[in-house]
Amino acid sequence: MRSLLPCLYIIGQQNLFFTHSSFILVNIEAFFFAILIYFTIYFAEPDADYMTFTLSVYTSVVFLVTAKLCFQVQYWTWLLVICIFITSLVPYIAFNYLTSLIETSSTYASFEQVFSSPIFYLVVLLTSGITMVLTAVIDMIKRYFMPTRIDRARK
Repeated sequence: MRSLLPCLYIIGQQNLFFTHSSFILVNIEAFFFAILIYFTIYFAEPDADYMTFTLSVYTSVVFLVTAKLCFQVQYWTWLLVICIFITSLVPYIAFNYLTSLIETSSTYASFEQVFSSPIFYLVVLLTSGITMVLTAVIDMIKRYFMPTRIDRARK
């Protein structure tokens, strides 16, 4: 493979992935999505209490990061499925559930209340859908107008 497409390996050797400009662009995108998620949930659930709001925001962020990671993966293996789902989503749900069982916790019984609400699922799907569509649009714009060497090699 190295002899067929040497341009793929030069990118890593010349450190073209982790540049200051890519770091700044990723942080700007993350800030934009954080603002978008926050205000979408804020206006979608105006009468939500603190726990409903925070669980909605955090669940949306966890699903967004997991979905973005899933869309960037090109070769799925069983180890990757375990790493993405078992070490990401399962601990998140388990931690929230277990902390809501502790009577002295400030989140006591909030997990069952929030996760039993259909509005919660609608808001999480809405924010995840909006951000994933915007992610796809941003990725397509980057691929067509600012292609990297890997994008050129894929053609």
